[in-house]
Amino acid sequence: MLIAFVFISVFIIQFIIALEMNFIGPLAPFLANYFGIRGSNVILLNLGYSLSGMFVPFIGYLSDKYGKKRFILFGLMFFVLGSVVCAFSKNAILFSIGRVFIGISYFTLMSTLLSYLSDFINYKNRGKANGVMRFSFALAILISPVYASYVVNEYKSLTYVYLPLALIAIIPFIILIFLPDSRKVDVQEIKINNIIKIAKKPKNSLILISLFLIITAPTLIYNYLGLHLSSNFNFNQSSIGSFYSIIAIGTIIGVISSAVLSDRIGNLNYSKIFFCLVLISLLPLGFTNNLLLLSVSSFIFALGLDGGFSAFQTYITEVEKEMRGTFLSLMYTVNALTITFYSITASRLYEFGGMKIISIISFIFIVLSLYFIRKIDDNPKQDQ
Repeated sequence: MLIAFVFISVFIIQFIIALEMNFIGPLAPFLANYFGIRGSNVILLNLGYSLSGMFVPFIGYLSDKYGKKRFILFGLMFFVLGSVVCAFSKNAILFSIGRVFIGISYFTLMSTLLSYLSDFINYKNRGKANGVMRFSFALAILISPVYASYVVNEYKSLTYVYLPLALIAIIPFIILIFLPDSRKVDVQEIKINNIIKIAKKPKNSLILISLFLIITAPTLIYNYLGLHLSSNFNFNQSSIGSFYSIIAIGTIIGVISSAVLSDRIGNLNYSKIFFCLVLISLLPLGFTNNLLLLSVSSFIFALGLDGGFSAFQTYITEVEKEMRGTFLSLMYTVNALTITFYSITASRLYEFGGMKIISIISFIFIVLSLYFIRKIDDNPKQDQ
């Protein structure tokens, strides 16, 4: 029963934060008109959101020392606050402030949830456990574009997009109050050098570099696919939402297959196979004018990305057993740095070369990520 409530809480939390995270790309044309900004600059709404992830390693370190439950509760409180601010935003600045609060929540929760769950489940079954989390993520990706597009078409406002999320967040908050905390680790006083020491281990460095390269592709593709569909295929907001949801079926299949198969063939091997699917899909995304080929490529991209990332993430949970929360927080710091970097630079890239340059850069980075993942495989023992 305890594990069931842990899963329910984690599932709901993962669902709502993933739901919100996937609003921006599909809603890019609406947000540009709603706030009176250029479409290519909508990605800047992610800047404060991602910058808040810079402090995640300290949260991970403290969660290892003091227990993870309190930091999950802390993250949920910020999510509710940010959702309320975004719900009533009438300009881009206020909306960006709301997303800063949501960013604090997102990176706190994402770096803590898997670590919290891992403390209750052994590594042999952790692929299935992570699969449940990723399925929640996939379900959110499926629902998010249609939900958000329908609401803004119906009400022409963000209020009814964000307020339901704030209300749903209260449910896991209440459940968690009655759940036990994770195990605590006797660690030294928090110092940046201790965190850097973990990041500098050869195997850990390869993983963190690989993460930056992998995360580049979805950061660029998903933030500009909506604008690409609007400007090159004359899609309206409703059609864009439907397109995102259709390709999200690939995400669901990838996540389910990862949960079922990755433990059997090895999480690292599984991730390499599925990242090769991502590689195959990328160039057609930027260079085709055929809607069917674009749809198939987008579907394969989602399938490969989320199937591969689910397995890779499960592998990462066992790299630093004692300092799992700290290392997973470094993973999401890389996520934050990646989003921040492209929030600043991607609008110029898109204006310069559209989806063509986006897909080329993504292709090159996935090739490099596969090279570094192979190097991880070549160094199976963690350096101490």
